[in-house]
Amino acid sequence: MSRAQWRRGFKRAFALAAYAFFFVGGSLGALGQEPATKRADGVDVARADETSVDAPRMNTQTNGWFVYEGSEQNLCVLAYIGPATNQLSIPQQINGGRVQRIAHRAFYKRGFSSVSIPDSVCEIGAFAFGECTNLVTVAIPGKVQKIDDFSFLNCSHLTRVELNDEVEDIGKMAFAGCERLTQIHLPNKLCHISDGAFIQTKLEQVDAPASLVEVGVGAFAQCDRLTNVLFRASGVIVQANAFGECARLTAVTFLGTVRKVGVLAFTGCPALHAVRFKMPTFRIIDPTAFKDSPHVNFYQLSKEGDVKLERMALFMKEDH
Repeated sequence: MSRAQWRRGFKRAFALAAYAFFFVGGSLGALGQEPATKRADGVDVARADETSVDAPRMNTQTNGWFVYEGSEQNLCVLAYIGPATNQLSIPQQINGGRVQRIAHRAFYKRGFSSVSIPDSVCEIGAFAFGECTNLVTVAIPGKVQKIDDFSFLNCSHLTRVELNDEVEDIGKMAFAGCERLTQIHLPNKLCHISDGAFIQTKLEQVDAPASLVEVGVGAFAQCDRLTNVLFRASGVIVQANAFGECARLTAVTFLGTVRKVGVLAFTGCPALHAVRFKMPTFRIIDPTAFKDSPHVNFYQLSKEGDVKLERMALFMKEDH
């Protein structure tokens, strides 16, 4: 099998697996349904609107611009029904009640170019701003600890995201397909970057904080402008295909210990030439982790300078 054939086969297998896992709970039965839209990696999402609709809501209210529900101290915004606008400003209070949540799919596929989220908000639901293709900037307020799954999926004009320092978890495909997103500051408390979180974005560098525990499956796959990755954490896990097909990636540095580098984690990175470890631990790097990254060399960081490691020893030597 040629390299090109292997890549095409791998991309298709990965896309189908991701589709099944994310959208139909692992069941391939939905693959035969009529497609309704395109996902970040080009796979048709079969009736995603139908499979992810919330249960019927009770006791909803409106103030003329927003549909909402909940108690006075815990309002949840469900939708915007006000006049057409490019700039959405979500109020901190509605009819005397405090806005704390933005519902699942609240602004899905709306045409806003900018969104102002009040500091009172502590939860943003899945798909809340998904497919908002005109959205350019967004700032996440300080009480939000998780960017939920698919929150900004395919926001193709999104160029600026301000994450607060309290964010601990970036959900599945949260920024997938944000093809103009070139920079993002990863907060100092961030623990998890979930599956596909930044797939097919234009990020140029990844500076992962010391708090990071895990980078999920395909989290930064196909980021074709990514050049450098720095891990500051100890005990980090890099899952399968996390940085697969990053064509311009040249250097990866681990400043702490590594718990795992998974299957095909850095596959198809032809420009990758240096992977540096401060304290290399063996048996945790999968033999396929750097498949089709033919120019990679491994180095141990030391006070005397980088020490080149033998490739086979890296994968075969036992821990001491």
